[in-house]
Amino acid sequence: MRISSSLVAVATLASSVQAWLPIFDKIRGVNLGSVLLFEPWMSDSEWAATGCAGYNDEFTCNQNVQDASTGFQGHWDRWVNETDLDLMKKIGLNTIRIPLGYWIMEELVEDGEFYPKGGFDFLKQFCTWALEKGLYVILDLHGGPGVQTPNQQFTGHGVGDDDVKFYTQENYERAYKWIEWITNAVYDSPEIFGNVGMIELINEPLRNDQNGGAPQSLRDTYYKEGVNKIRAIEDTRNIPAAARLHVQLMAKSWNAGDPVEFLDDKSMIMRDDHHYYVWGGPAASDPDGLVNVACGEDRSNGEDGGDVIVGEWSIAIPGGFSGDEWDVNGNKDFYVKFFAAQVHAYESTANGWIFWSWRTDQGDDYRWSYKNAYLAGVIPDLTQITNPCQ
Repeated sequence: MRISSSLVAVATLASSVQAWLPIFDKIRGVNLGSVLLFEPWMSDSEWAATGCAGYNDEFTCNQNVQDASTGFQGHWDRWVNETDLDLMKKIGLNTIRIPLGYWIMEELVEDGEFYPKGGFDFLKQFCTWALEKGLYVILDLHGGPGVQTPNQQFTGHGVGDDDVKFYTQENYERAYKWIEWITNAVYDSPEIFGNVGMIELINEPLRNDQNGGAPQSLRDTYYKEGVNKIRAIEDTRNIPAAARLHVQLMAKSWNAGDPVEFLDDKSMIMRDDHHYYVWGGPAASDPDGLVNVACGEDRSNGEDGGDVIVGEWSIAIPGGFSGDEWDVNGNKDFYVKFFAAQVHAYESTANGWIFWSWRTDQGDDYRWSYKNAYLAGVIPDLTQITNPCQ
């Protein structure tokens, strides 16, 4: 794994894709949730402004709303834009992870599937801005063909348990086409995608505690062949080993098995660890206790921590906690410490972190929004962050 001590100059990146990791020793990033794959829970008002009020996900909106793509194109212009990237850079972030649906490659969409069109042009614009500003980019296949997990808006289509169809050879083949297409795009257009250094093969697939367990084919077929597809393109293009893309797979902690067990080539692999206190149940009964728990987290997944990124997390608290001591306005000091404690843990035991998400619109509740938490004074400029774990 190649880690640069400083950002490669933009002029250099414009001529050659670099498999580098960003300016700091650790990744410090944000997810661009609901940019190119909308999760309506993140903003009822923006979902309505897009023309999709009353619909659960991108699929059902596009299925039922005439010319829905026009509404989505307006959303792409509004939700996160170049000024947001300027702010990210200003306050110490160095990485963006962009969740994508397979339908951004429009020729993959089959009859009976309904998704917005035109997203690839926006992705190119966004990656160009990131290149200009020196932000590292991870492209994440967040919504796979056939849907990889049930009842989730992040897949683009919240189907039930019996309608999860990703784990078939037919849909693996569609995903391979997407992987090859996005890899070739990165290498064909370094003036656009020059800061893309990592591709994630699938976000949050089935776990071993869901739907009878994660199919072994996820690892012995899809992960194996997906990595091979990227490496074959790089072989054909004579990309040197130190300049190749990282490939990201869900870490062991996701409970879908060892992601690298069946790989032919285990080089340049990064593991994606998602860690949410809000879903994990009470880890402590009081704010100070929760900060102490966060300080003690080990997210290395039993590996060299340099091969793991905590790719999703937030400062939302375990369900059921209420009262003034947890209030977002009444006890901001706790949330300041809770954020900093997680940063400490994810940088000391892993290769950094990517917060979920940059923006939500949920009133004064900033716990899922890095931008809003920064504006509320809870998240500092990262040059000013202090360690509450000492």
